[in-house]
Amino acid sequence: MTKLKGRCLCGAVTVRVMDAHDPRPGACHCRMCQRWSGGSHLWMRDTAPADAPYDLMPGLFDAALDWPLQSEIYVDRAMASVPLSGEHRRATRAEWEAGHSFVEGDA
Repeated sequence: MTKLKGRCLCGAVTVRVMDAHDPRPGACHCRMCQRWSGGSHLWMRDTAPADAPYDLMPGLFDAALDWPLQSEIYVDRAMASVPLSGEHRRATRAEWEAGHSFVEGDA
């Protein structure tokens, strides 16, 4: 785990992450994330506390260029234009929703 510094696109807002974070991003290919981001949504989960209510976008941090993917969900719903390679955990829509009851479905 590492402490991170980042900034927004124009640099007017800076971000400092002082608690534990796993810097490996995850990717989601559900329809909501596709509509929201225009493709696949990438995020980093706050790990302190374990049930933290927010995620961070890896693009805030210059160091993200070197971070491998940790996981990828809704892989069976991914757009053909955004295949992600590498060795990381993958879950289909059915696999993810079976283990996460808070997910209402991928409309």
